Amino acid sequence: MRILAMADLHGCSEKLFPIQGMDFDLITFCGDLHNLGHIDQARHVAEALAGLGPPVLIVPGNMDSKEIVPDLWNTAGLRMIHRSSYRHGDYGFIGIGGMGYFHTDEDVCDSLIRTYRKISRCSYNITLTHQSQRDEKYKKYLIFIIQIFNIRCRSDPCCALQPTLQVFYH
Repeated sequence: MRILAMADLHGCSEKLFPIQGMDFDLITFCGDLHNLGHIDQARHVAEALAGLGPPVLIVPGNMDSKEIVPDLWNTAGLRMIHRSSYRHGDYGFIGIGGMGYFHTDEDVCDSLIRTYRKISRCSYNITLTHQSQRDEKYKKYLIFIIQIFNIRCRSDPCCALQPTLQVFYH
């Protein structure tokens, strides 16, 4: 499967021109599609990304306004997988948006447990996040979340967050 991983367009849909017409099975987008701009600009960029053709899995970044993102992305045809999962053949995807964005730590743990079970039997499990583990503050946060997640999952043998690949940007 050919997956295009992207992030951080910050409202600049013209950056999509070079990849139009390329052959991908799926696009993953790891946040900051927008730049806290007006809804009309945000709509244009969301529709341009969806217009590339393949299904788009997306998680929010810190510049994606939580007041407009869920409805706007859904209407444009983007599939937001923040705190949820998606299965594409034998590939399972689980998403977590930007740190402290749309969620509390407790919400993230509960969501990971529920959603990871849905993809745990996939041959390939891929996590999409906005911040990387290289960001010290976010690394501590993500490690904390995964530790809590794994502690809560000890009684469930199919529930351990061991992704094949982690895709992130910031």
